[in-house]
Amino acid sequence: MILIDTTKELNNACKILKKQKVIAIDCEFIREKTYFPIPCLIQVGYDDGAFLIDPIAKDLDMSSFFLLMQNKKILKVFHSGRQDIEIIYNLSGKVPTPVFDTQIAAQACGLGECVSYENLVKVYCHVDLDKSCRLTNWQLRPLTKEQLEYASGDVTYLITCYEKIKNHLEENKRETWIKEELDDLIDISHYEVDTDKSWQRIRHNSRSVSFLNALKFLASWREKRAIKHN
Repeated sequence: MILIDTTKELNNACKILKKQKVIAIDCEFIREKTYFPIPCLIQVGYDDGAFLIDPIAKDLDMSSFFLLMQNKKILKVFHSGRQDIEIIYNLSGKVPTPVFDTQIAAQACGLGECVSYENLVKVYCHVDLDKSCRLTNWQLRPLTKEQLEYASGDVTYLITCYEKIKNHLEENKRETWIKEELDDLIDISHYEVDTDKSWQRIRHNSRSVSFLNALKFLASWREKRAIKHN
């Protein structure tokens, strides 16, 4: 577990990660009073441990990490990764590729819909995760040793879970069961903001053309304003 808060450290870490075939990724973020999530920590797990990247660190150039996210030779494993992918997209303008989501894949292994990471680790690694830091304010610095250990736990078991899920899918010839959902996960349309469609999220029963025109205009105006001021 290594905390990274300088460009040199990040570049060196990415040189190590570039040699991996599979890495695990998770993000800690806050999304309470802002339109966009505020990334506070990016955890990257690999066979020998984990790097914890501090995106809040002053003058941190994350270009090497963004290049890693586009390296097609490296599989990026997430658990319930839509919000994590959104954060990476917001930072870099691109979705990571290729990806694998253990929550999606766990369904094809008979573990049910929306299985938690905690339960996944219990099933495949026989470990009870310490969740005492679940409500941490990840914007505060410095982070404690306990917080860093908690954060690293979100990726250090994920590769093992991925490998066991992958083996199960291959043995039962179920790889194709999840392909469509994995492809949808990296569909860029989920992460681009189309303000002209924001009205569709508002419930109403009116069929009035004038009402719908007003609704579309106001919803788009509100969305653009929220984006502008975050």
